[in-house]
Amino acid sequence: MNTTMLKRPDVENLVGQNNIDMMQDNHANHVRFIASILKYPNPEVLVETVLWVFQAYRSHGFTTNYWAAQLNTWMDVLKQVLTDESYKEVYPYYEWMQTNIPLFVKISGEKA
Repeated sequence: MNTTMLKRPDVENLVGQNNIDMMQDNHANHVRFIASILKYPNPEVLVETVLWVFQAYRSHGFTTNYWAAQLNTWMDVLKQVLTDESYKEVYPYYEWMQTNIPLFVKISGEKA
């Protein structure tokens, strides 16, 4: 995931200056969080955490376009490393997050 994102010529524009380490930390946290949501589904925790992440990272200079780039990359990486059956289990979460980026941006901006 990090290797793919770091190859993007626009990565610094997406995450802001001097935020590469923060991006990589976000990716590590993302894996742990999604694993916990898959094991212990909790829609309220999922929504509240996504909104917090949007607000927190935007306050550090991450652009809203980062989220689309990140989620697309996760979907590509997961499709390569997971079985078809496992991918079908996680894909709806990523599709939901991807589809709702505009709403997350709006709501997290209101909470700022």
